[in-house]
Amino acid sequence: MKKITFDDILKRAKNINKNDIEFIKKAYEYAKKAHKGQKRKTGEAYINHPLQVAYYVSGLGLGRDTLAASFLHDVIENCGVTEKQLAKEFNETVAKLVTGVSKLRHTTNRKITWSSVENLRRFFLVAAEDIRAVIIKLADRLHNAKTIRGLPPERQKEYAREIQYVFSTLADYLGIRFFKRQFDDVAFEILEPEEYRKIRRYMKEHHKQRSRYVAKIIKKTEEILKTNKIKADVFGREKSLYSVFKKIQKYLREGKIHSQSEIGKIYDNYGFRIIVGTNEDCYKILGLIHSKWHPLTGEFEDFIANAKPNGYKSLHTTVFCENEKIAEFQIRTQKMHDYNEFGPASHIAYKLSGQKTNLPSIAFNWLRRINLFRRGLPPSEDSPKYKIKIFRDNIFVLTPQNEVKKLPKGTTPVDFAYTVHTEIGNKCRGAKVNGKMVPLDYQLSTGDQIEIIIDKNTKYPISKWLEFVGSSGARAKIKHALREKESREAIQKGFEKLNAELKKHNTSFKELYKSRRNDVDILIYKNNAIDKDGLLANIGFNLISTEKILSELFPQTQKRKLSHKSGGKVAIEGSTQTEYSIAQCCKPTTRDDIFALTTITRGIRIHKKNCSYIKGFDKDRLLNANWV
Repeated sequence: MKKITFDDILKRAKNINKNDIEFIKKAYEYAKKAHKGQKRKTGEAYINHPLQVAYYVSGLGLGRDTLAASFLHDVIENCGVTEKQLAKEFNETVAKLVTGVSKLRHTTNRKITWSSVENLRRFFLVAAEDIRAVIIKLADRLHNAKTIRGLPPERQKEYAREIQYVFSTLADYLGIRFFKRQFDDVAFEILEPEEYRKIRRYMKEHHKQRSRYVAKIIKKTEEILKTNKIKADVFGREKSLYSVFKKIQKYLREGKIHSQSEIGKIYDNYGFRIIVGTNEDCYKILGLIHSKWHPLTGEFEDFIANAKPNGYKSLHTTVFCENEKIAEFQIRTQKMHDYNEFGPASHIAYKLSGQKTNLPSIAFNWLRRINLFRRGLPPSEDSPKYKIKIFRDNIFVLTPQNEVKKLPKGTTPVDFAYTVHTEIGNKCRGAKVNGKMVPLDYQLSTGDQIEIIIDKNTKYPISKWLEFVGSSGARAKIKHALREKESREAIQKGFEKLNAELKKHNTSFKELYKSRRNDVDILIYKNNAIDKDGLLANIGFNLISTEKILSELFPQTQKRKLSHKSGGKVAIEGSTQTEYSIAQCCKPTTRDDIFALTTITRGIRIHKKNCSYIKGFDKDRLLNANWV
């Protein structure tokens, strides 16, 4: 890449005056001093990077503050400079722009998924409150992409995927086609090296021939315009390598070509752009082009009358040109061209230059149509600055590995921990935000980087967290874990209580379950438990008494006590000498009509006549009984 100097930037800069130059130079000297001694991975002096970023931004015409912030964009993150220091040295706008760019710190997300990509795109839009910070970050990423060869091959591929899925699409979101085309070509070269070389070789081999032909058509077009007294600029438009590749893929799908070697048959490899003064002139030129060269049927698009959803405006027509070669003409005004190339950046540039424009409604309204902005009125001409007011219900934060996580607004490190993994949430006992320890009820903001500190020896969350967590997902997981904790504790408590009583009978619950499994299963069923753990939990929660369990398991030893509790004695088939025990499922008293049920292992048990338990038994097992 050509080495950029400060003078190169001044020559390219738009919308600055003589008074601004000293301010911008001061920012350059400040950055140069702050980055002194620092090197990039390519081995070059670090200041070359801010110079290149400022060079990209200077051509957008975003004014002195944006250009100054471009020079300073890394001083907070890499040099320990504070926002307060920048505000004092320059102004609040520059300081906030640099802070906004610093919030967008990010390294490659190695796990490229559609959800993570979309979160990352949104993160870049919402983390910076001023859209100019996003534009500076795109310029920063573009220069990094241009110097990607300094990385190992596998790292290049990771970076290229991020360029393709995140930054190219983000530039497309913002309508900055100037950045998008370059991002696409860098990613294409890394991810599809063979196809990239084929197309590049073809374009290079035909470069001289193409250049002569393009010059010839430009000359003839200019003669047509001059004859008709229309002032316009005519340019030959070379398609990017990636756009040629996409066109090849499209034609293969449509059957217009049958192999990638037929690149020469792609009819709009020759492209021309005509920049004119008014909308009326656009249509006049369209008529003149069609009069000179025969148009292809179905290859005309009027994006002036029917702009694309992202606000793109232009006339597109494809014609049989000289020597029957096919070429595409794009006809547009300068304002259309600026917006098509730079999107909202062109809107800001027009405002800074004092020109009237209806671009704000275009530049921002289209984003709402693709659900990036919330419903509401578009920014007016008098809007203070260029604030991005989107995703107000969510925040976007970073893991220590710089993966983006989306959370509801008002959430805490605990909420974040549960988005990483339920176990991380349960074991969370501390958190660092941007490298500093914070309380667990700390309110997170977009751009925060969070590190969770866990206690490996703990297993459950703390009930107090329910007082401050902000996400329904974290709340549900905490409640579930706490219920599990209470259940485990109740099972252990029930186990201990029951074993203490069973010890009096020279056994334990484990031995009992092994020797009398059927009786224990009946107990489980009768006490509405799912399994033996459920039975023990009910004992631990004091929903079932150990006396009831023992009376079921050892009725002979419990019958007197139960008989006494019933409030009277029972005569069975007229005899008061028969041994029995009172059933605990219905607990009959002297006020109830009763039956005596004979059992195999538990002797005779007294039930209410309307007890549902005895309905399933044969009548010959039921004996008449009454209170005496």
